[in-house]
Amino acid sequence: METPQLIIEGTVYPEAVGSDGEYRCEDEILSEQVEMISGRIVEEVRGTVKRIYYTYKWFDDTLMRKCLQDLKGKRVVNVTFLQPETEGRVSSQFLCTEIPNPQYSMSVDGKPYWTGISFSLREVRPHA
Repeated sequence: METPQLIIEGTVYPEAVGSDGEYRCEDEILSEQVEMISGRIVEEVRGTVKRIYYTYKWFDDTLMRKCLQDLKGKRVVNVTFLQPETEGRVSSQFLCTEIPNPQYSMSVDGKPYWTGISFSLREVRPHA
C-alpha cells in the first residue's frame, strides 16, 4: 500500500516524484542576530520548523479548486506529511508561503486540467 506524501485538510495529493513533480520536506532554523552592547553579534536560535515544497505537473479541476480554497485563504491548514527523519507520516499545522498560480492546460471530456502547480508550506509553531 502506498503511503501518501502529502495530505492537506483531508485531501490526498498525488505523489510528486520523477518527471511528475517534486516533494521536499526540510528543517528551517528560526533565528535572529542580535548586537550586544559591547558590539559583539550573537545569534539567538528560537527553534526549527518544517518547510514543505511541492510541485506537480497537473491537477484536474476538482483538486485544483480544493487546493486553491485551502491555500489561498491565508489560514492555518492541517497537514499530514512524510519527513526524512521518521518512519511514517507526521501531522502539524502549516501556512502557505508560496501560493499556487496554475495555468489552464487542456479540457478532457469538458473538464479543465491545470499545469504549473507549485506551492510551499511553513509549519506554524517552532519546536526544538
